[in-house]
Amino acid sequence: MPDQHRITPWDEARDLTDTQLREEVTRMAVARRGPRKRRELAFLDVLHQQHPEMCRCPARYTPHWLHERVEDPHGTPNRHLFWDDQPAERIGPWKMFERDGTWYLFETLQNAWAHFPGRAEAAAHAAGPRVDIWA
Repeated sequence: MPDQHRITPWDEARDLTDTQLREEVTRMAVARRGPRKRRELAFLDVLHQQHPEMCRCPARYTPHWLHERVEDPHGTPNRHLFWDDQPAERIGPWKMFERDGTWYLFETLQNAWAHFPGRAEAAAHAAGPRVDIWA
């Protein structure tokens, strides 16, 4: 029988004071070798949610959900849980959707993101000539 009172990394991070949380995130970042582990991601998530002014990563300037998708070491594949609750329109290799008043494009072949203030601009960009961003 699984333990229903198991403490998650998110619970652990929420129990820390502001100073402890910042110090722990800094310690994990300095000690990291390779991609971020689940515990570090949980602590960063709590830091973003509770204290965005303490954070020095790009999520401070972009929505947290987008920062999370871009920082995912595996990208955002077409069969990712993110797409289960996010209705999107397909335009060529792009998935176009609106979130919080901004139109986003996700290029499924290269895991590239773009955002636009209006639907027309986003649709025009997606329908335009394909550019290899890695060339």
